[in-house]
Amino acid sequence: MILRGRTPFRLLFEEGRTLRAGRIVIRYRVLPPESDDPDHDLLTAFIVGKRHGRAVDRNRARRLMRENWRLMRPGFLRGLEEAGFRGRLEIGLIWSGPHAARQKPRFDDVAADLERGLDRLVAAVSEPAGHRKPDE
Repeated sequence: MILRGRTPFRLLFEEGRTLRAGRIVIRYRVLPPESDDPDHDLLTAFIVGKRHGRAVDRNRARRLMRENWRLMRPGFLRGLEEAGFRGRLEIGLIWSGPHAARQKPRFDDVAADLERGLDRLVAAVSEPAGHRKPDE
């Protein structure tokens, strides 16, 4: 369920699309499904760049994104199912908030941004095929 490896990350950044929700940027890529289980067709990465401070600060932002994702994931999968989405989805959740040493990220703020971003992501990937460019 975790996006790993140099090639998937390269493709996510080269071919993926972007949504912004507050302090979180969501990069995503839609691919044909590989299995009938939606859990195996959803890969996620949590990214915090080095410009966001010391390792302890970056890890805090990453932990907050990861925990909020864990709590919101079942609802996100339900939203995809209700929208009729069939496919594989690779997601990169990228922290773009302020330098963590200056302003520590708070759980509730990350939750609100992530929820708004995931709602926008469901709407983006469930558009009729004629209204969006297919990813290959």
